[in-house]
Amino acid sequence: MTSSNQSDRTPSLILFFMLLVVAFLSRFYGIWLWDLVGDENFTATLAHERYRSFINPANYALVVAFYDLFGQEYWISRLPALILSIISVPVLYFTWSKVIGRNAAVFAAIILIFSAWHLWYSQFARHYAGVLLFSSVAYYYFFRALISDRVSHLTWALVFSLVGVLFHMTAVWVPASSAAAYLAIFIINRGNEHYSPRIIKIYLVVCAVAAISISPFLYNVLDGWVGQGESWGYGAVLIVPQLVKYIQIPIVISAMFGWFLIIKKEPVAATFFAFTIGVPILFLVAATPFMAISPAYAFYILPLVIILAGIACEEVRKSLAGLSNVFSLFPAALL
Repeated sequence: MTSSNQSDRTPSLILFFMLLVVAFLSRFYGIWLWDLVGDENFTATLAHERYRSFINPANYALVVAFYDLFGQEYWISRLPALILSIISVPVLYFTWSKVIGRNAAVFAAIILIFSAWHLWYSQFARHYAGVLLFSSVAYYYFFRALISDRVSHLTWALVFSLVGVLFHMTAVWVPASSAAAYLAIFIINRGNEHYSPRIIKIYLVVCAVAAISISPFLYNVLDGWVGQGESWGYGAVLIVPQLVKYIQIPIVISAMFGWFLIIKKEPVAATFFAFTIGVPILFLVAATPFMAISPAYAFYILPLVIILAGIACEEVRKSLAGLSNVFSLFPAALL
């Protein structure tokens, strides 16, 4: 992160468009071929009704707009997810390369391209692709605000968080987990010069005001949700293994390795990632006995996990490059 020089942290427009093309080629084929499955049917048939709701209207509104543009074929309801998922790949690279470096961001974008979970939701007519895209950008701005002391970054973080929430209410955990991360950083990393206490104080005040303001609305949402139990959830014991399975075990292991790499060099970043990933997972575990919780309700943490995996891949690349330089000396030494 801060160990990357400025040129390494400057995104390349050529790479941006290359990733955009690869994401498109890997996701567009067949979207019109197979039948709608599961909750896709709700999106396809009820979009005209649900886009007027205050809860999760964004994806439905996009579906209605695409119906108006391209006709009423049910597979058209998949187009918003397809487009948003394609965009999310180069956007992940373009934003996070400014923080973790260009190479690590390229690795992260490639991992996202081949992520089975992301691939599935790229052709699934639901809100998850929108949640991931805007959550990824929101997390980026939350982190940039923390290390740059810029209120404008914090404002953008809140804007993108709100858009994510409009796709699905579970994305409220993006700003909530970021608040937990800010508070933990303020307590644990006191005296560290690599973050802005001012931004933390401003954001925690904003969160307190927002929590008081919207708590009646959130209570009504949760009141309608609580009591469904484990009707289609996994239970407190299985929810985390299921989440790991969906993210994919190699990606999770790589992310853990990436997190351990930054603990000493970047303790503020390590704390930020630990809480923004860990708090939503704790929510899943705590809530699943009372609500019908799916691992997909933490889909917004996938970019963070993949960013850590990208950091790990870049560290391996640098280590292998170092070894190749060492081995290249042997022939000269023998001479």
